[in-house]
Amino acid sequence: MRLIKYFLRVPDRLIGRSIFMILATLCMTVSYGQDAEWPQRPVRVIVPFKAGGGSDTLVRVLQKSFQDNDTLPHGMAVINVGGHYSAGCRKALHEAPDGYNFLVVHRAMMGGKATGIIDFGHEDFEAVAEASSFSLVLAVGRDAPWQTLDDLLDDALKRPGEIVFGCNKGALNHMAGVSIEGIRPGAAFNYVQIGGGAANFDQIKGGHVSVSVFGASEYVSFKDDLRPLAYTGSSRHPSIPEIPTLKELGHDLTFSIGSWWFAPKSTPQVAIDGMANALEQAMNDPEVQEQLINRAYDASFFRGDEFTSRLNSNWQQVQEIAPKMNVGVGSFVVPSLIIGTTCLLIFMVIISHLREKRHQRIDAENNTELEDDSEASSFIPRPWLAFGYLAMTILYTILLALRISGFAVLSSVFVFLGIALLLRFNKTQLWVALALALIMGFGCEYLFTEIFTLDLPTGAA
Repeated sequence: MRLIKYFLRVPDRLIGRSIFMILATLCMTVSYGQDAEWPQRPVRVIVPFKAGGGSDTLVRVLQKSFQDNDTLPHGMAVINVGGHYSAGCRKALHEAPDGYNFLVVHRAMMGGKATGIIDFGHEDFEAVAEASSFSLVLAVGRDAPWQTLDDLLDDALKRPGEIVFGCNKGALNHMAGVSIEGIRPGAAFNYVQIGGGAANFDQIKGGHVSVSVFGASEYVSFKDDLRPLAYTGSSRHPSIPEIPTLKELGHDLTFSIGSWWFAPKSTPQVAIDGMANALEQAMNDPEVQEQLINRAYDASFFRGDEFTSRLNSNWQQVQEIAPKMNVGVGSFVVPSLIIGTTCLLIFMVIISHLREKRHQRIDAENNTELEDDSEASSFIPRPWLAFGYLAMTILYTILLALRISGFAVLSSVFVFLGIALLLRFNKTQLWVALALALIMGFGCEYLFTEIFTLDLPTGAA
């Protein structure tokens, strides 16, 4: 009360009352935000895969149920983030914990954490619920020489590391392949970075990959050109009853994957519970259940302690598999290559400089001049250029850290300005600088995300 009276008694009453009204409005806004029912606006869910994949399809089915039954009155927007799954997961990690941002992913994120591809995991999010699950189909091309699982494993034992297994390094198909090859001690596939189900199907059809695993729904779409060898579920699925399970084939192994919903850390509990309620209602929708069966999913649902327990159990399984997974060029190797190349270039410059000094000393001793000293005479110290590059590099790093824009855009701008600086902003050659910058910026993003399977900084939402 004394504070209020103070503001009302200040000489300039207009200023005092204005400040008082601002404080009162802020207090009312905070109070309203705490007491308001959830949701008050559209929900956003990040799917860290391209549109059309298994995870995206499932989210679209639930999205339709939310709309048809008015479960989420303000709707739900689906944001697909292509490239390596880690890029979308990292984007979700840094979203505002305001109760309207969510992530849908499976145990691929655990695989990335366990193998060192990413430095965060499920424990860095708030657990919401598991809404449906699916198992995998191990398959080869129709013309492949292997008729059964035993044929494939026997060949992998005789020729370890020669049978090409298409996968997404550190992700589900990689983990499943390592688990299956473990059935036959000594057997080993040659894992190559291809991507998800659609990409692996294209490579098998083209003869570049010998074997891979597919989500059951993916297999249904591609089955005319594939030969199934085994199903990783605990029992045969009604939509593909012709495929035997690993257990039926005499192997005590199941590999089922839950579709997990997460929220950024510190998301209000009312939003977590509200989203879990919406998902549970959708999973009980007969139309959703029918579509799940048709798409070879299982209509499982877990929330609360049950969901947390399943996450912990999955994490333990992934940790057991991880040491057997050779993820190839990981998150440390690429920076090492860049640092090594930079050091090599610096070493070459130093050697060149020392050789030039030596020649100059010999010439001075002999009182002679070089017949062709055009290279030496053309060298003009430009300290402003060095400081310019240093300032640009620092700014580029800061902008990436602040997520002002994506890696490709910022890198393109950085390269363009660097080349333009060297050209002294010669207008006749700037278009060349622009073309090179775009090629390097977007080309490097593709290289790092699709080939080296690294997650790169993305722009803030």
